[in-house]
Amino acid sequence: MREILITLTVGFFLTISGLMIEKCYFDKENCPISWLQADNTSDSGTKLVTDESKVLNPLDFKINYIYRTNGEGDFKQLKRNSQLRSGDHYKLIFEPSGDGYVYIFKMDSSDKVLRLFPSTDFENADHNNINPVKKGQRYFVPAESASFKLDDNRGKETIYFAVTSKPDTQLENDYHTLLAQQDTSSIKELKNARKNWHTMMKKRGTKVNLVKDTSKIEALIKFTEQEQQFSLTPNYLKNVCDGCVYIVNFKHRK
Repeated sequence: MREILITLTVGFFLTISGLMIEKCYFDKENCPISWLQADNTSDSGTKLVTDESKVLNPLDFKINYIYRTNGEGDFKQLKRNSQLRSGDHYKLIFEPSGDGYVYIFKMDSSDKVLRLFPSTDFENADHNNINPVKKGQRYFVPAESASFKLDDNRGKETIYFAVTSKPDTQLENDYHTLLAQQDTSSIKELKNARKNWHTMMKKRGTKVNLVKDTSKIEALIKFTEQEQQFSLTPNYLKNVCDGCVYIVNFKHRK
């Protein structure tokens, strides 16, 4: 008799458990077994919240890197492996499809790094060259009416265009650390620092390439410099992810 009662009890328990598990599988909201309902709770009991609104959706950029010989004549496209000479003028133009943060750095031929954006410190620089960048706003670096001028130091130069969804304190810290090393380091140490910086930037995200959008007719980018009018067809960076970097190397010749 005792064995029969045990068998019936076990059978009843298994039947009820099976029904409850089945209910939880098909109707999680009304599940009577609380431990089967997963939530974002840490071991300490703190609720973990994922703020998806802070994750950057891939952005598109209208973008043009341009230069002109000795600051005269028409602007040409500054592309990967372009050859520029001392005294040439260059500027960067970009327009994001959404809000975000942009960091532009230049590593020159003397292995020193300079932040081009955000910055309003350059002479005649546009005052709106600050983060966060705004959807549909066009930015000229250093300014719509001014350009950078190449010095007499020849060699390889690199421009890094990084995009993030929020202030990148790690990148800022790496930059300031490199700045501090520049005045005290030996030539060998500077070369190693440049190599480490370049490797770090390359590892940040998927490689981004410049493209032309032939699917539609775009309005020209127009601006004035030294009382001359210029117009450009925009190029594009498409689907730039959070952390991605667009890297352009060019040769600086005498």
